[in-house]
Amino acid sequence: MINGVSDWRFGLRSLRKHPGFAAVAVLTLGLGIGANAAIFCIVNGLFLRPLPYADQERLCDLNETAPKIGLTQMSVSYPDFADWRDRNKVFDGLALYGGRSFILTGKGEPEVIRGLAATSDLFTVLGVKPAIGRDFRPEEDRPGGERVIIVSHGLWQNRFGGDRSLVGQVLSLNDQSYTVIGVMPPNINFPQFAQIWTPIRLSRTEEGRGNHSYRVVGKLKRGVNLRGAQANMDGIAGQLAAEFPPSNADVGITIKPLREQLIDAPFIQLAMTIFMGCVGFVLLIACGNVASLLLGRAAEREREIAVRTALGSGQWRVLRLLLAESLILGICGGALGLLLGRAGRDLMLAGVPVDIPLWMNFDFDFRVLGFVLLLSIATGIAFGLAPGLTASKVNLNQGLKDLGTRSSSRSGGRMQSVLVVAEVALALVLLIGAGLMMKGFLRLLDVEPGFEPENVATMSVGLPQTRYPEDRQQVAFFDEVLRRVRSLPGVKSAAAASNLPMTGNNWGMGYTVEGAPAPPPGRVPVANHRVVTPGYFLALGIRLIRGRDFDERDGMPDTRQVIVVDESLANLHWPGADPLGKRLKYGGPTSKQPWMTVIGVVRDVRHYGLDREIRPGFYVPMRQMPRSYMTVAVRTSNDPLALMDSLRAQIWEVDRGLPVRDAMTMNEIMERSLWQNRLTFWVLQVFAIVALVLAAVGIYGVVSYSVNQRTREIGVRMALGAGRRAILGLVIRRGMFLTVFGVAIGLASGLALTRVMSTMLFGISATDPATFGLVGALLILTALLACYIPARRASRVDPIVALRCE
Repeated sequence: MINGVSDWRFGLRSLRKHPGFAAVAVLTLGLGIGANAAIFCIVNGLFLRPLPYADQERLCDLNETAPKIGLTQMSVSYPDFADWRDRNKVFDGLALYGGRSFILTGKGEPEVIRGLAATSDLFTVLGVKPAIGRDFRPEEDRPGGERVIIVSHGLWQNRFGGDRSLVGQVLSLNDQSYTVIGVMPPNINFPQFAQIWTPIRLSRTEEGRGNHSYRVVGKLKRGVNLRGAQANMDGIAGQLAAEFPPSNADVGITIKPLREQLIDAPFIQLAMTIFMGCVGFVLLIACGNVASLLLGRAAEREREIAVRTALGSGQWRVLRLLLAESLILGICGGALGLLLGRAGRDLMLAGVPVDIPLWMNFDFDFRVLGFVLLLSIATGIAFGLAPGLTASKVNLNQGLKDLGTRSSSRSGGRMQSVLVVAEVALALVLLIGAGLMMKGFLRLLDVEPGFEPENVATMSVGLPQTRYPEDRQQVAFFDEVLRRVRSLPGVKSAAAASNLPMTGNNWGMGYTVEGAPAPPPGRVPVANHRVVTPGYFLALGIRLIRGRDFDERDGMPDTRQVIVVDESLANLHWPGADPLGKRLKYGGPTSKQPWMTVIGVVRDVRHYGLDREIRPGFYVPMRQMPRSYMTVAVRTSNDPLALMDSLRAQIWEVDRGLPVRDAMTMNEIMERSLWQNRLTFWVLQVFAIVALVLAAVGIYGVVSYSVNQRTREIGVRMALGAGRRAILGLVIRRGMFLTVFGVAIGLASGLALTRVMSTMLFGISATDPATFGLVGALLILTALLACYIPARRASRVDPIVALRCE
């Protein structure tokens, strides 16, 4: 124990005597450990922290599928859910839920509240209870049952000041009275951002099997795994397909863990895997650099170690002494890494423009702290072991001489060379990944969205059904708002739509084309569907290819039903023909819906995102299909942000009691739709730059060490007539040989490893030759600069001084 303490004390004294060396080593390790800490903190919050629900490992998300029409996941109908609940043998409980929006009035300004309608056993399945009040009762979940709600802890605090007497009070939601029966705990807002929950009050007979509008969560019975549950539900899907072929033919059921539903599992898991690989590479490069520094320092301490050995210290004693020093560096690097990791975590979270669910906690908890501690110790041993072993095998005869060839120096030099080659290879793989991501992201930004987002302000408005129960009232409201908005200074055009592009809100509607062959049961084609007012295409900058836009007469009771289709739908059903005058209707061939005549064709719009495929779609006028919730879009001649207050004021001039929400420009909406791509892009760029700098420092260190070891040789060469250019070339050749070798290994490794990120790249191959070539050239040029600095110093060596020193 005394010897162990003395080792630590000696390590601290030794590092205090060489503050420059210690600072560089700690900073290098801090960068590597900090990057790992930041990413692990995100991984911990997403995947490792337990969900705030009981028996989370048994909770599952259930969806329906229709693979024959290209739907690998779709919402569930209530009758199907009721049959699942009654027939399954693998779940302790199933609960159905669907999103709802409520307009809360009274007790302050009107506010749009995100809510959830669910079966009464939702919280029983999740294993949570209200913190105040009670849960739903079965009789409240029947048609005609009492209107009751449970509110989230956040809404209770922010809107009602944490008033415990709220339970039992009556609130006005959508101009209807709801009794508050409970308040949820602070970390519950299932599934993501719900602020209010209410019973869904549905009946099997009132809901059609074709109405796929809901999600289902279930709790597996103890001892049942996903495979067994899937087999049982597949049997139920087969039964329903046989009993209800028009709606359930070729409709399956998919089950996955609830956590995968709560996050964008495919993208997030892949991104985190890539990020963890990147920070692992950065840490390995950092360890290589510090190991190289220790090797160089071991050569300088060869005489000291020889003296210790001569005085009786064995190899293990010397190794323990050197490892204590490297562990001190590792722990200090870990402490700095915690600070850098917190800053890195904050920067990454600041790049997320969307709300983060309450259950995603990214604090530095015991898992993160334990990870950093273990990483610090592991890295301290990893980068200190090889130099320690090399230094502890000192040759006494040579080590005690003032002059002579140093065997350990030669072996240390070989090890440094291996480390540099590895650093270059790892850095190149990171640079290739970052280069591919950069090229793909820049190509993504060049994609035409199908509309012009510049100078467009948007704002959403919802009309309560109790105040606007009739279609004509809803149409009249938006007509009046648009009339007022169009009169504002700087407004070029204005319109309203049920869903704007890039917002993530998309409706799919089944349809039938007149004269087309009847599709098989359950395979009615589905297209994007949007309700818009006249002038929408002008306001969004969507080009009209042929035909005309909607006008004020379209949708009137005495006129024919009309529709505008996009290029994809027109080419799908009428390739090479004029689509104007063609007709289609909602639903299948037997649907009683009226035929709608195509009056125009517009350019395709990427509604789902710039990196998503274009899906066929169509538009109908609002008078033909009124909606109570619409988004107003206004094209201006100047900054659209300056119009927001005026736009809100015009809406309140028509009805002061209405809340407005999602006030954003179209450019902001575009930016939000790209945040995952942009964040991945920037994180990879930062990691790549850090890796490039560390690799350059490693090359510089090895070449500089080589120059120091070969000072006498350089002096002899210059004394015999070697010019500065020859010395410059001699030194640079060594560094560039190691670099080129590392680049060759890195290119081969990159060809294999970058295939993992192929799904995150847009428009380019994971083996893009131009990217590989440019990145390789960049690393070689950086290495050339790193070699040139010590080479230039070597070329200026005074041979007389060099020989006298030796």
